[in-house]
Amino acid sequence: MDGYSHLSIAEREDIMVRWKGHEGVSQIARELHRDKSTISREIRRNGWQGPAGRRYRASAAQRKADRTASFRGTGRPQGCSGTMESAGTGREARSAGARCA
Repeated sequence: MDGYSHLSIAEREDIMVRWKGHEGVSQIARELHRDKSTISREIRRNGWQGPAGRRYRASAAQRKADRTASFRGTGRPQGCSGTMESAGTGREARSAGARCA
């Protein structure tokens, strides 16, 4: 694979179906042509063990990734060019629920 690319929603849905079907991380990685560390990290960040077994929800993982990407590098959501209502920036502003002013 040339360079780095984020997981798509389609790849996350494949992970969800395969993980629920009890496929292993290595097998999922082979099928998606991704490194197994990418799949392992994705499941670790967004999966959980519930009473009904292994769980991973693609839509929730994608929302989390979109939310993280919207803050990356700026300390404020994408599209927010003004100042933040909170006094902090970056992580402090996000955890305080800062909004665009």
